[in-house]
Amino acid sequence: MSTTAYIWLSPDRQGEFDVEIGARVIDVNQNQLKVVDDNGKERTLVNNPANFKKMHATSFTDIPDMIHLGDLTEGAICRNILLRYNKDKIYTYIGSILIAVNPYTQLDLYNQQYLRSYRNRKFGELEPHTFAIGDNAYQNMLRERTDPNAKVNQCIIISGESGAGKTESTKHILQCLVAKSGTKKNSNIEQQILEANPIMEAFGNAKTIRNDNSSRFGKYITVNFDSTGVIANAYVDQYLLEKIRIVSQTKEERNYHIFYCILAGLGNEERNKLKLTKATDYTYLNKSTPTCDTRNDAEEWKAIRHACKVLMFTDDELFEILRILAVVLHLGNIQYVAQSANGMDSVAIKDSELIEFIASLLGVDAKRLSTALITQTLEVQEGKVARALNTSSAVDVRDAFVKGLYGQLFEWLIERLNIAMNNKSNANRQNPSDGKFRSVSVLDIFGFEKFEQNSFEQLCINCTNEELQQFFVHHVFKLEQAEYEKEGVNWKEITFIDNQDIIDLLTHGQMSIISMIDEEMIVPQGTDQTLYVKLQQQHGNNKHFISESSRQSLLFGVKHLAGPVSYDCLNFLEKNRDTFSNDLKHVLAKSNNRLIKAIFPIESLNLDDKKRKPSLVAQFRKSVEVLLSALRQCEPFFIRCIKPNEFKATHNFDRERVVQQLRYSGMMETINIRRIGYPIRHDFNEFVHRYASIAPSLGLGQDYQIGKNKVFLKDEHDAMLEQARQKVLADSILVLQKAVRRYYAQRQFERAKKLAKWLQQSWLCYAERRAYCEMRLGFRRLQVLYVTQHIDENQKPYIETVPPIQTLAKDYVARKNTKLRPKAFSILQERVVQTWRDVRHKQPRVDIANAHDKRAGTSRRYGRDADDVEDGAAGTQRALEPKPDPFKSDVSRNSFEEFAAKYFQHGYDAKHTRTEIIRPLLDLKSGVDQKAAVATFQMIMKFMDDKEDITSPTPTSSKNDEENQRLESQDDIIVPELYSLIAQQHQMKVEKEDDPYERKNSKDNGAFNKKLAYLEERLKKENPFIEDRHLTPLEKIQMITMLGIVRPRLRDEILCQICKQLNDHPAPRKKPSGNAEKAEQRESSLKRGWFLLCICLYTFPPSSILVRFLRNFIQNSPSNVSKVAEFALERSYKNGSRYEPLSMEEIDAIQQGSSIQISAQIIFGEEQRYVRCDPATTAEEVCLELARHLNIKSTFGWSLFAVCQSEVCSCL
Repeated sequence: MSTTAYIWLSPDRQGEFDVEIGARVIDVNQNQLKVVDDNGKERTLVNNPANFKKMHATSFTDIPDMIHLGDLTEGAICRNILLRYNKDKIYTYIGSILIAVNPYTQLDLYNQQYLRSYRNRKFGELEPHTFAIGDNAYQNMLRERTDPNAKVNQCIIISGESGAGKTESTKHILQCLVAKSGTKKNSNIEQQILEANPIMEAFGNAKTIRNDNSSRFGKYITVNFDSTGVIANAYVDQYLLEKIRIVSQTKEERNYHIFYCILAGLGNEERNKLKLTKATDYTYLNKSTPTCDTRNDAEEWKAIRHACKVLMFTDDELFEILRILAVVLHLGNIQYVAQSANGMDSVAIKDSELIEFIASLLGVDAKRLSTALITQTLEVQEGKVARALNTSSAVDVRDAFVKGLYGQLFEWLIERLNIAMNNKSNANRQNPSDGKFRSVSVLDIFGFEKFEQNSFEQLCINCTNEELQQFFVHHVFKLEQAEYEKEGVNWKEITFIDNQDIIDLLTHGQMSIISMIDEEMIVPQGTDQTLYVKLQQQHGNNKHFISESSRQSLLFGVKHLAGPVSYDCLNFLEKNRDTFSNDLKHVLAKSNNRLIKAIFPIESLNLDDKKRKPSLVAQFRKSVEVLLSALRQCEPFFIRCIKPNEFKATHNFDRERVVQQLRYSGMMETINIRRIGYPIRHDFNEFVHRYASIAPSLGLGQDYQIGKNKVFLKDEHDAMLEQARQKVLADSILVLQKAVRRYYAQRQFERAKKLAKWLQQSWLCYAERRAYCEMRLGFRRLQVLYVTQHIDENQKPYIETVPPIQTLAKDYVARKNTKLRPKAFSILQERVVQTWRDVRHKQPRVDIANAHDKRAGTSRRYGRDADDVEDGAAGTQRALEPKPDPFKSDVSRNSFEEFAAKYFQHGYDAKHTRTEIIRPLLDLKSGVDQKAAVATFQMIMKFMDDKEDITSPTPTSSKNDEENQRLESQDDIIVPELYSLIAQQHQMKVEKEDDPYERKNSKDNGAFNKKLAYLEERLKKENPFIEDRHLTPLEKIQMITMLGIVRPRLRDEILCQICKQLNDHPAPRKKPSGNAEKAEQRESSLKRGWFLLCICLYTFPPSSILVRFLRNFIQNSPSNVSKVAEFALERSYKNGSRYEPLSMEEIDAIQQGSSIQISAQIIFGEEQRYVRCDPATTAEEVCLELARHLNIKSTFGWSLFAVCQSEVCSCL
């Protein structure tokens, strides 16, 4: 024997599940062999063939399909699964049956790349995987069939013990089905199918000793597809929710996940509304460990909320569900106080506030709820009487109520998911036999359970597993062999383990255990003790029934296929009733809670005591029958999930536990029948119809059978035939494509040829027509030239007489102006003298602050108008003298701080502030101007986003407190009066002399007077301050600039306020290292301020006093827009104030730092000229620029007109 040989060794022990183990020879001596077995243990054996058996070559390494094993033994099967498990190959085939071993860790086997690789692949082409099962089920569903009795719908049955990985396999199957049919049209349905799992797991899964995410209910998910293979809808059927877990859990287990998720994930507001704290504060949660190492309850709650949104749960529905869950937790915390009255035991609820809060969540009367929890209404001959409950009975009533409440909530939740996935107002199931839909169903049901204490729930679960095992046996063994016998196939019968006798004991017949439990509940004196006695008497001699020797307990046992299990009859009858107190039903019937009304409709409450609700056993039997009936209508696929160990440990393979699970699931017999059997069969018509195209390429095969009506094939034969068929179809498709492409190419060529001829004819006609038109046009031009020349010769004498007439007209105008100049000069002198007299006779009002300044020996007088008329004849003389140009003089010494120190009033300085002012900066005599100045500063702060939410401080002078309070009390009415102030000022301008700041080429104000009435009416209708709405930035800009236009006294005030907010601004000069968001906000404020200053300077100029200081402030500013501001200052000071605020186009030009381009057209010409201008450009400047472009030396008689929507107005 060589050192590379493999052998089988007998097991060390001769236990029930001990099988032979594989070993590799590492050293050979004359009398000894040194080997290493599959567990990694070195052994030394006597070199005697009687001590070992040689291993078949197929067992040296792992193989994906175990029907190809040469050693068909349990040891060989176990070794193959072990070798694959150690390589993280957790899936293995037995023909089309998949064995899945739970790795208890995350493997990278389920990404999109894996999913795409298994599309349209047959079994055996790739490594075994759940995706292969899902893909083949989908392909079989779409497969064409000629036999009308053939099963179209598919089902995938996932079975195994608790903790074997059934739920995860279900998720992977659904992921595969959704990806197979994925289209944009149905993406919402597909996402809903996937997102339904987190919700069902949260409400129906819990941590057990064997599994951290154990399904405590069964679910049968049906995915319906239309004829094109696209998902149409989906349904979920649920079976046997474990309600006892809500009120009681064993050690190291938890309640349902949802309770821990809401306590870990809810926000404080929702917690306070529901009065929820932590898990250890609730009786239903603190009986066992509240944490689970493999779960993050807070993150799970986020996933649940997201899934609820996908499945179209409203926020109100979700909160109503939370209210019911909170009721369950608070009901568990009710404490009873034992009492005694008239010799009878009774109880009272200790915490009345808690019961009132529970009643408010349920929407019922607190007093009636409290009474129903501690008393029971009985019917006697005299009527109904209330019987007080003792402490134990009251706790049972409360727990039964909680189980019923949660159970109904769970059923409603499943129905709500069905409605969402069906996209209808009700979730009525589509009959799969009507041919409208095809379906693939997935069954994920609880596995076989055996605990230290097993009760009614375990009996129902294990009965279901026995029924499913019988379905597997019936499909794989009984139907298979019956089909072979019917068709006369040469076949050797295989013996297999049949559990029909166990099913007869448990569920079939009137004397089965399940039937006797249901019958005993009807018997008037029936108890758990009488049930136990009857079971012993009826089934004591059954080989599958185990009679316990002890008479102290109510234990009996059943020898299940998976092993014996002992059941405790205690509370069997009570659990079978599956209901709660009628008194509590009457209380719920009066509830005003919408969800309570939905999950407990009046007809389901069964308020009539004479009607008995179906027992849990009756519901169980009916649901199992419906499930098996649905499975029999489908072509099944099987996934057998295996637990490698009992400790949920990674890479820990317990051979005995694995062999036990393989044995009772019949895997040995399954391998045998799949190996020697013919799982693929076609009737003759279908076979010929499907494979006639590949008949010429097929040779004479072997290992197939031809029956009376069908052809029987192996799995590999079916795969080979399908591959050959696909190849022939692909080749045929290429031939068809070539023919179709040739046809289209020929047709396209003929069309192109015909079109080319038509184009040639059309081009020749066009060329001839164009030549004719050119000739005709030439003759017409000659005619025009001849007529024009004739007219010119006739008009030449008249044209020569025009220049002398123009010269005479100009001389006449010049002489007239010379005569009128002395008269105009005398009128101007009279007006100046009159103005000086008016000023002398007026007594200026001096406020308290000016009086205080005079007492201090300083003079801070500042004129009311932009250019004040100064006292005395000297002032008048200076007004008549030409002023020096401030833009040519040196302003380096005229700082803004110096101006503020000299002219600012009330203690204000030139630095930036984040608090509002309550008085103007400059000396404004008019009360209205003072109010407008304060309101303007508020608007500037809002525009720059500089306003601070604190009370504005008062000025430094304590003597002004009374006056400050008077001004602050008027703040509420300042802003609404601004629009009226603007309109009044325009009316006053009509009656006054021309303002010195108005444009030199001013036009008549009559047009503006016509607009005044409309302006006032519009301001009243759209007054944003009266309606208390926020102004847009554009409205703020227009409001500020309009005040400067109509109130010249406020121009310097507005400019000073803006400069004050820009001076010493807190915006960072360099990139900030601290709070970047705050620094960015300050920088934005600074940019807004400079932008507003540029707009104001373009709209109106400052006074001659302020202009030098303002120019110095702009030149010393580090801002990028300082050049724009200086240019605007020079332009507005030269051309004067505007009549209207800036348009949106002009504002955009300022913001972008560009000029505005306007187009002009000479009336008698066709060519347009473009002129660039800025917001301070006058019509005269535009005319001069156009004259320069057109080489017009004299602009006398020329004017500029604007045309807008067929309306023409003069701009001069």
